[in-house]
Amino acid sequence: MASTCETCGVEFFRRKRKRDKLRFCSYQCYWDSLKRLVVLQCQECEKDFVLAKSQAERGDGKFCSIECKSISKRGPHWPPVDRRTLEYRAWAKAVYTKDGFCCVKCGKKGKRGNRLNAHHLFPWADFPSLRYALHNGITLCQKDHIEFHKIHGASGYLNNLGGF
Repeated sequence: MASTCETCGVEFFRRKRKRDKLRFCSYQCYWDSLKRLVVLQCQECEKDFVLAKSQAERGDGKFCSIECKSISKRGPHWPPVDRRTLEYRAWAKAVYTKDGFCCVKCGKKGKRGNRLNAHHLFPWADFPSLRYALHNGITLCQKDHIEFHKIHGASGYLNNLGGF
């Protein structure tokens, strides 16, 4: 059976065996194909970088470095809300106090077994100037907070509480 080598382009003849794709004329061409390098462009910083062809074919060639990959994973909700800062905890407590330590959707009080969450009406990542504004927070129980984000996504705006 006649085939053309994928590495050197030479036409060769070999008897076909089971599961034999006849892609290379020799073991040397096979090993050379594994060592081939390709130039790709990073999806985050758009710099060119070199990667083995086999890695690029299986989808590994998207980012030039671990840093670019981690930046890309962060997504639009970066930086994350650091709930340990004194400023954040003071804001959350002020939001709970404003709403009477009750969920504004279902009216449940915060106590053991019913944890409250301070929810940003305008997302943390999109509105840095409103991060600690009291009017930008409402109190939701954990169940309703999870339900809200299932419906509206991670950066959903809460323009109409009755709509969710």
